[in-house]
Amino acid sequence: MSGSADRPVAPAPKGGKSAGRRTGIGIVVLVVVVFAAWFSISVLPRWWAHRVGDQVHGDLTNGAVLGFMYGFFAMLLPLAVLAAVFRFRRRSVKAWVIGGVIALVLASPNLVTLGIAVGRGGAAQAADTTLDVEAPYFRGGMAVGAGVALALAAYFLYASSSRRRARRRAADAEQRAKTQRATPPKGTA
Repeated sequence: MSGSADRPVAPAPKGGKSAGRRTGIGIVVLVVVVFAAWFSISVLPRWWAHRVGDQVHGDLTNGAVLGFMYGFFAMLLPLAVLAAVFRFRRRSVKAWVIGGVIALVLASPNLVTLGIAVGRGGAAQAADTTLDVEAPYFRGGMAVGAGVALALAAYFLYASSSRRRARRRAADAEQRAKTQRATPPKGTA
């Protein structure tokens, strides 16, 4: 009498539970992306324009200086994060994803202001008007600050790479000098 313990157990079919889980995760991600896109297009520009307007209070100098500071730091900090990921975790996909998310969050003031400046939707136009009235020169100051940060980052990149090349050339020259000192001249034997 052979019981059920003697029969081999068939493996569970692949993809049953995990396919449903992947579909559920895909739907959740899609809903989050659609909500984030709607929020970015409809709500965020107006909110940002009012926050900036509350800080500037219609003053030209405040608008230019605050715009410069926002533009400068919202460009320099994301570049620093990406440079750190490149320098220390170049091969890690997880580090690039986390660094990219952090860089996007840090760059969001520049990205939202750019969206307001070039956007054609109703929220972007309303935010544009709010920035014109409540925060004059803010967008110009922001563009100058971002440009200065890019120039500073480019200079830093150039200086560090030229320094690396100079060190490499110096090490090569030192190595050649050592090999020349170690080899006796051809005429003495």
